Amino acid sequence: MIGGTNGDPQASLLFFPMVFYREAFVFSRMGYASVLAIVIFVVTMLATGLLFYFGQRLVYYASGETS
Repeated sequence: MIGGTNGDPQASLLFFPMVFYREAFVFSRMGYASVLAIVIFVVTMLATGLLFYFGQRLVYYASGETS
């Protein structure tokens, strides 16, 4: 993995899931890691909902049907 668990250089490569992992299993801050997990879940569900919403409305069918 790029940067290892340190996120070197200067922690610039610490992506959100890696921060979640470090908080939970390296620093044993389970409460904060739980909040991060909920944030990841909510953002993922919002993105999924938007994709479904716009995916149904923006698809062009050559036959003209919109089902």
